[in-house]
Amino acid sequence: MKRVLFALVTGLLALGVLSQVVQAQDKIFKKDGTTLPRPGGREVTVIKETFTTVEYKLRGLGSSLGIPAKDVARIEYDRKPDAYSAGLQSFQDQIYDQAIEDFMEAIKRGRGYHWVEQNALYNIATCYVKRGMYNEATSTFRKLLSTVPTTRFLPDAWLGMGTQPLQQRQYRQQHLPQPGSRGREADPEGHPGLRARHQEEPTSQGLPSRGGILEAPPQGRQA
Repeated sequence: MKRVLFALVTGLLALGVLSQVVQAQDKIFKKDGTTLPRPGGREVTVIKETFTTVEYKLRGLGSSLGIPAKDVARIEYDRKPDAYSAGLQSFQDQIYDQAIEDFMEAIKRGRGYHWVEQNALYNIATCYVKRGMYNEATSTFRKLLSTVPTTRFLPDAWLGMGTQPLQQRQYRQQHLPQPGSRGREADPEGHPGLRARHQEEPTSQGLPSRGGILEAPPQGRQA
């Protein structure tokens, strides 16, 4: 009898632990300052993102619900590949080259997650903008649109692709020696250090976004 009770208790405990592991608690941050789930509300699992709607389910309910994508500032996913978490941390630390590598790895390892590819590509493009690598940013935005045509970042990607050439010209005018210029900006000794330094310290202005890099954007900088 004791063995039966012990097995029953152990089984119930195992089910409880397992349910905690399986049940995800995603968070949807809206532009009006509210959050889903609401305090004390049912757990939320985001199941789909498109440029029109973010669909989610509430624990215990069979049907899905949706809110307009334009009202969503960002989404935090409870379950994600380790490489994606590493990318977020690298971005927070402003180590953008490492963040790009991490997000690329997350795409490879995140095949089972419906949201990873589009979010990772958007974040990679944002990292390129932070690095002043506008051609690469434009190419990544194009890849995002071709890979996930219904991406939630569709307006941002189109806008980003349109503004990159202008940003690139502004960046060159502000930071690189112009033909026939004199003084320190002209780098008369032909030393490559000035150009390299400017390439490592790009401006970060001019890239509109829905709320920056997805998933807990860093404070005091955000993609």
